[in-house]
Amino acid sequence: NIQVIQLQTDLEQEEEMARQKEEEAVAMDRQQAKEFALLKRQQVEQEAELQRQRLATEEEWKHVLIAQQEQEKLDKQQKEKTRQARQQDARTAQLVKKQHKKSVEKGKKTSVIELKKLALAEKT
Repeated sequence: NIQVIQLQTDLEQEEEMARQKEEEAVAMDRQQAKEFALLKRQQVEQEAELQRQRLATEEEWKHVLIAQQEQEKLDKQQKEKTRQARQQDARTAQLVKKQHKKSVEKGKKTSVIELKKLALAEKT
């Protein structure tokens, strides 16, 4: 009878130890799951931050490229204006020479300002 009680007590203790080990294993699984979830959340947040930074950088580059394109357009317009002004100056100089030649042929000495006025009047 005592042996039966002893066996029963031993069995109950083994069952209790097995239950405790199982609870510990479940608790460890929960802790690992929490840690994994935390790490996963941190990873997702880091990836989101990197994506935000990439988008911000892309947006900055878009603004830089747009500004460069606008500057190139302005430079091109300025070059064209300069070219037209030089062309206009060359035409005016030719007309001034022509007027000067006419005035020399007529025996007059005409001032450069008057020659330019005559050249401009001839242009229009």
